[in-house]
Order: sequence, then C-alpha cells, then structure tokens
Amino acid sequence: MRETVLLRAFVLGLFGLSTITALAGPPGPTPQQGYAGPRCIAGFCFGGPKRILEGEIVSRYGKSETSSGVYCYHVQDQGLFVRFETDHAAAGEIIEIFVSTKRNCLASFSETVPPKARFPRFETAEGVRLGDSEGKVVATYGPPTLVERGTGLELRGLQHEKALKSEPFGKKVLIYSARDDELLTSAFYINDGKVAAILLSANE
Repeated sequence: MRETVLLRAFVLGLFGLSTITALAGPPGPTPQQGYAGPRCIAGFCFGGPKRILEGEIVSRYGKSETSSGVYCYHVQDQGLFVRFETDHAAAGEIIEIFVSTKRNCLASFSETVPPKARFPRFETAEGVRLGDSEGKVVATYGPPTLVERGTGLELRGLQHEKALKSEPFGKKVLIYSARDDELLTSAFYINDGKVAAILLSANE
C-alpha cells in the first residue's frame, strides 16, 4: 500500500514538472559569448598560429622613408587605403589593419605610399568588403556587440579633440568583440548604409 502511494506521488510530480515546462516553453537561444566577427582580411589573419610580421609586410610591400611601426598605403587598383600597425608590446608583429575608402594617415603623421607589390583583394574571409551594405554585414556576422557613433580616432595624425568631433569614415560603427578574454575586435564603419572602412585589431 505504501509503495502504491509513493508511486502515485512520483507520477504526479513528473506530470506537474512536464506541465510547468510546457507552459514555460522551450528555452531561448543562448547569447553568443565568443567572437563572431571576421578574423581575416585579404588573407591576413589574426588569432591563428601564423602571425602577421612587420618585416614581411615591409619587405613585400615597401614603406615610406620615415615610417616605423605604422605603414600607410594607397592601393590604387582597388580604390582604397590600408594601414598596418605594430605594438610596442609585441615588437615586430602587426596587431591592427584598417582599410578605408578615404585616406587614413594624414601627411603630417606619415607619408602614404603605393605598395611595391599588388595586395590581395581586401575583403574578409566571408566575402565582406568596402561598399557592401550594412545589411550584408549583419547577415554575415549577426548582430554587432556594440553600435557606436563614428569618430576620427582611426585617422592617424588628427588631433584627439578634433577626432572625437569628426566622422571621416562614417556616422555609425558596428563593433564585434568577445565577452571572454579573446582580444580580437573588428569594426565596420557605415556611411550612407554602406561599409566605408573595416578595422581588424588584436590590440588590448
């Protein structure tokens, strides 16, 4: 008799739990914690086993006579400008790439030179490049981690106060970063609904 009562209680408990679960509905999607943005552009990749070395960039593509640690190029055959930057904490390693439709190094900061060799096409491994729509970026990488107002902080040589008040690359920036300890960050500058600049950075 006691066993029968316990069995009924157990069955009723299961029934009640299943009812609560059904009313609550299926669990929602788990927010993405990892980095969802691009890791590569034009074949230059961050976060993998192969580092992007400063010496290899300079040897293959050249540099201005005064450049050191920051290398600015006008890629005329693709109609864009690209900048490679190193970090003092990671000597000899490129930690940031910035591609834009407009010049991103003022002459007072560094000379912008044509590369002595052809660069690969500047598009991400997923096929996003300058001129693509904001919608394509979101369709490719999902909702951004942050959406911020554009500034001129990526225009090297521009005074900080002026940079904060200017929008040379676009009024909106879609930022992708990780909520964990991964350092990789990417940003898409949007101007009139189109990608006007792309940043990939492994900087802290």
